[in-house]
Amino acid sequence: MDYIADQGNFVPDHRGILPLLEDRRWQIRFFAIDLLGKCKEPAVEDALIKILEACNDHHEFLSICGALQKI
Repeated sequence: MDYIADQGNFVPDHRGILPLLEDRRWQIRFFAIDLLGKCKEPAVEDALIKILEACNDHHEFLSICGALQKI
């Protein structure tokens, strides 16, 4: 995942990243949220909004909002 993040303007394939939004490890979820901020697909925006609605963590909330802002 670090390799994907270091690719600058590279837009990753969101299909492989979306399942990571539900990972039990917060580090994986935050990294996935950040990567999805590079994707301009409607499915990505919908998925981020869905987890935002169920979010109870302030830091995760801000991370999701940042990704949505990039989109």
